[in-house]
Amino acid sequence: MEKYEALNKALKPLDSAMDGAFALMKKAKVYEPFKNALYHALRSNMQANFKSKHKVKVFGAENVPQEGGVILAINHQSWLDAQLVSAMSPRKVRFLAKSMFVDWPVLRQTIDLADGIFIKRGGDEDGLRSVAELLESGDCALFPWDCPARVVRFLPRRTPVSSSFPSRDRNRWKCASASRSSTASTT
Repeated sequence: MEKYEALNKALKPLDSAMDGAFALMKKAKVYEPFKNALYHALRSNMQANFKSKHKVKVFGAENVPQEGGVILAINHQSWLDAQLVSAMSPRKVRFLAKSMFVDWPVLRQTIDLADGIFIKRGGDEDGLRSVAELLESGDCALFPWDCPARVVRFLPRRTPVSSSFPSRDRNRWKCASASRSSTASTT
């Protein structure tokens, strides 16, 4: 048994408990306020941690539009990218996650709590159409892009992010790029 399989098996009871708790919260109509409060509390905590302990500096935050649909195309290097960009962005960010994470206990709950979007590798017209609709409604989406070879790629290397959308949806949103140097700075 692989390590991740053993971990998934060990986390299954916690995942089931989270499912039950979130179902009750949704029924009581307190899930969305809980999710938003949790997001902002964790974001503030992560931002303070990244700044104080890791000396992260943000450059070009003014280039991220304050409203309207926007794509943040990042140089994806590690599992920390979504947390780092979410914490340091001037806007709430919805990140894309591999669809296989739907089957990973607790991680899937975490992605759902962060309003992440599950996308199938190798092309996902429906998933990208959903992202296009979110952008149309004014959301900010984070695209892992230009990944090192050892990291799973969602998009072909050096391909403009907009080319991944159906042709009718291209060139409709502003696009800002973010990169992280080996010293953990973000732009």
